[in-house]
Amino acid sequence: MSSSKDKTGIVLCGGGVRGLAQIGVLAALEGNGIRPDYISGSSIGAVIGAFYAAGYSPLEMLEISKSSSMLKVFQLGFRKSGISNLKYLHNLLKRYLPGDSFESLKKQLFVCVSNLNTGKFEIRNSGKLYPYILASAAVPLVFEAQEIDGQLYVDGGLLNNFPLEPLEELCTKTIGIFVHDHRPVGMATLKNWQDIANRCLSLALHQNSKHNLASCNILIEPEKAYDYGVFRKKTDEELFRIGYDKTNMMMDDIKKAILS
Repeated sequence: MSSSKDKTGIVLCGGGVRGLAQIGVLAALEGNGIRPDYISGSSIGAVIGAFYAAGYSPLEMLEISKSSSMLKVFQLGFRKSGISNLKYLHNLLKRYLPGDSFESLKKQLFVCVSNLNTGKFEIRNSGKLYPYILASAAVPLVFEAQEIDGQLYVDGGLLNNFPLEPLEELCTKTIGIFVHDHRPVGMATLKNWQDIANRCLSLALHQNSKHNLASCNILIEPEKAYDYGVFRKKTDEELFRIGYDKTNMMMDDIKKAILS
């Protein structure tokens, strides 16, 4: 009989709009018989992870995104009225995930949030679900911080954009997805303040993820997603295809790392 140690886990990173590429990665993995048992995520990775853990297939998640704008939450940020709330995401969770608890999910999900009071990240996997998904998606200075049990929480990616930690004791094999460009770039790619802001964010998120990225059995980085700004108007199918194609290109290496 197999033990819990004979399981595969996947880490879904934060990445705003470009995080949609991760749904394409999941589709390619499933198409090749790889279905992670445990899921850990920050920010949009926590949102996608919740839908996946609830039993939605990657193609169903793509259709939900196209029809009801799953990632619309990450386009509501910079408005003239200032900081936005997360009511849209809350309503989306209630519509598609009727059980407001981690225990109602079909797969075990770990959600990373950043506690502003303690200055530390926390990983949650039991009890109420919605509050921690909302908190993990609360990009600082863009969305309202979420108060839970007298503490203020924001985006898990602030302190840990790649929460591998809970999977290390549960899984023999881990898959990671990372969508932030950390390669050297030329001056031509930094033409305006939006380019510079995206670059700063990507470098900061890579810096707080470096150790965990190196600890995965296989890391999938859909580089073409780098061209999409974190808050850029989304193109669901384009980003899905980027993640899907990149994963299929790597499939021989993925199978060697995960199935051997």
